[in-house]
Amino acid sequence: MSAITERTDIARIVQTRPEQLKDFTVKAIDGEAGHVSPHQDEVDDHHLVVHSGGRFFGKDLVIEVDAIDRVEPENQEIHVDRIVDWVKSSPRLGA
Repeated sequence: MSAITERTDIARIVQTRPEQLKDFTVKAIDGEAGHVSPHQDEVDDHHLVVHSGGRFFGKDLVIEVDAIDRVEPENQEIHVDRIVDWVKSSPRLGA
């Protein structure tokens, strides 16, 4: 399967198959921003939960699905059209 780039297809994947995205690497324009959190099911289908930082000292951050540029299922990667600092400054889950 090739990269998924259509906004409607990306939104559909997040809405209908969030469990398949868990542990996908989230890549920003300038590097790796984290991984899709196991807590993805705790947000609505218009958001993605990104675990950024280490396993024990990391944090779960919530970003809008609109920031997703493409999904690469074969590489287990989600690419966002933002920089790493933008992702890391996003609101924390539950905050």
